[in-house]
Amino acid sequence: MKAWLKRVLTCLLAVLLSLPPFGLLGMLPSAHAEPIILDSSASDWAAAELQLAYNYGLTYPDILTDFARPITREEFCVIVLLLYQKLTGQAVEATSSPFSDTSNPEIIKAYQLGIVKGTGEGKFSPALSITRQEIATMIFRALQKAFPSLISSTERSLPFSDQDQIAGS
Repeated sequence: MKAWLKRVLTCLLAVLLSLPPFGLLGMLPSAHAEPIILDSSASDWAAAELQLAYNYGLTYPDILTDFARPITREEFCVIVLLLYQKLTGQAVEATSSPFSDTSNPEIIKAYQLGIVKGTGEGKFSPALSITRQEIATMIFRALQKAFPSLISSTERSLPFSDQDQIAGS
């Protein structure tokens, strides 16, 4: 997994919300007004979008440091749950954890919504780095849950040279 992923992930979510049909950035209430203080690992070109993502509640302070480190499954799960909650305006209550390796309520909420399913044998593997296919799957599931009429056709071929290595293909 590329180390740049954590740096651009927050930006991706901010950009996603500004594009049709999700042009909701202007409608989202600001969650945080105070400026964030980024460490030296953040690139200058990303600072404005990181601030916007934080202002709109699409990221959280725990991941706004050490931007060269790959993002974990747990960290991304929290981000994608924030995205879902911003898109729908719905808060989710966590029940008991279906996983033996985490009690993080955000992961439990994402599981209850069907955004995540775990890694097998009752585990979520929160500390593992997340893969591109896991990111794409979580984002799509969150969007599909928020917008049930979202087209889910997979008839198009994907332009990835490693398409045959995607799980389930």
